[in-house]
Amino acid sequence: MKSREVEVAAPAKEEKTVDEGVEVKEEDETETKPAPKKETIWEWVKVNTAAPLWRRPRADITEQEYQDFYKNVLRDYTEPMDYIHFKTEGDVEFTGLIYIPKQPPGDMMRLDYNTNLKLYVKRVFITDDFKDLIPSYLNFLKGVIDSDDLEINVSREMLQHSKTLDAIKKKLLRKIIALFQDMATERPEKFDEFYGKYSTSLKLGVIQDTQNRDRLSKIIRFPSAKNVDGKKISFEEYVTGMKKGQENIYYLGGENVDVLRRSPLIERLLKRGYDVLLLSEPIDEYAVSALERYDRKYKFTDVSKDGLNLKDDEDVQKKLDEQFKPLTEYMQTVLSDKISKVSVSVRLAKTPAAIVAAEYGYSPNMERVMKAQALRDERYFRGDQKHVMEVNARHPLVKKLLAVVESDSQNDETANNIRTLHDIAVLNSGFNLKDTSNLSDRVNRMMALALNIDPNEPVEEEVIVEEEAAEPQAATKGEKTQDEL
Repeated sequence: MKSREVEVAAPAKEEKTVDEGVEVKEEDETETKPAPKKETIWEWVKVNTAAPLWRRPRADITEQEYQDFYKNVLRDYTEPMDYIHFKTEGDVEFTGLIYIPKQPPGDMMRLDYNTNLKLYVKRVFITDDFKDLIPSYLNFLKGVIDSDDLEINVSREMLQHSKTLDAIKKKLLRKIIALFQDMATERPEKFDEFYGKYSTSLKLGVIQDTQNRDRLSKIIRFPSAKNVDGKKISFEEYVTGMKKGQENIYYLGGENVDVLRRSPLIERLLKRGYDVLLLSEPIDEYAVSALERYDRKYKFTDVSKDGLNLKDDEDVQKKLDEQFKPLTEYMQTVLSDKISKVSVSVRLAKTPAAIVAAEYGYSPNMERVMKAQALRDERYFRGDQKHVMEVNARHPLVKKLLAVVESDSQNDETANNIRTLHDIAVLNSGFNLKDTSNLSDRVNRMMALALNIDPNEPVEEEVIVEEEAAEPQAATKGEKTQDEL
């Protein structure tokens, strides 16, 4: 709006008509005329003649304009990682311009984090704090949504119960997930960068977003035991490399990928040509548990739990169970306070023994994650659950223990060896050992025997020489002693 001043002239003097025979007295021509008046007139001036960027055709917008809009309007100092500009038609129409930030916001996982999506109705800004527009796992996105189908004079409460907004949200999510899928298939290098920064958000979406769970499951990636180069693979790539007749997707959770790759729980699986997904992030097992099956066909199987079936020869397995029954029963007696049962393993190839969780219990990784939660509910977490011990029937240590038990020559030393074998299996399998002092005592005893030292030989006593108390130094002139102070 601007103003301008104009001069308004004084009204012209009226001419008088004179009838004949009437004397008219002429007025003085030197009489001053009235000064013109000044009036201020306000006018509207259109300053911005350009249409909003998101309303313009994509073909008319340059890459630099997209970048400038992101930096200036959406307030970021870096360029976006990627973006999508679209317009939907049909039962509901709206325009969207969505950006993926190059760096994830540091506080995006906070419950009170404000989204960076701006909602417009008929090009009029409504709000930028509208959490119902996108789910929380996508709150790192920035952009603009503009619709002509919403009423402009509505409250926020009315928007939250709007069926039109629900339709917008549904289509918006599909467009965003389609952008992720396009990156994964057409621009794998860009997707690797994106996944390295936002993988936790995508896995959180698998847990929370039941409607788009199948779509998101095709995007997430995990390292595997066979890919030693560190490459992460999708479920589809895993299924493509399956053995003939394989119906399960095997996975193992833990704290470190390199440690998981050397776990005794996957020895025989790898030896027989199976691949195993290695879940090293705390959220991984939650996401896989939410899926249950991939493509509604392939079941996810945790190799750290009891009940693993590798389709071995049942007759051979029954023979091994019967052959090692004296040993498993004796071990069950010795370790009755720590384990629920002892069985002959189907998953071990090189290691003598391993510990696995009960079929419906916590895996070692989930047990570790649950214990680390400061606000865990003790009613739903049982930290004292007993595990299952499996022994490798082909390992010489196990064969020797069987021979000792069958000859009835077992003694306290045999029991100690079994306890040591159990404690080492606990550590190798990823569980936490509750009492490490007993294990260290037994290991020290075995080292002494190996070095021909009497394990009961006492430790040499240290001679402690008490130092005499130092005499107090004389105070110099002008200083006070401690007693005087």
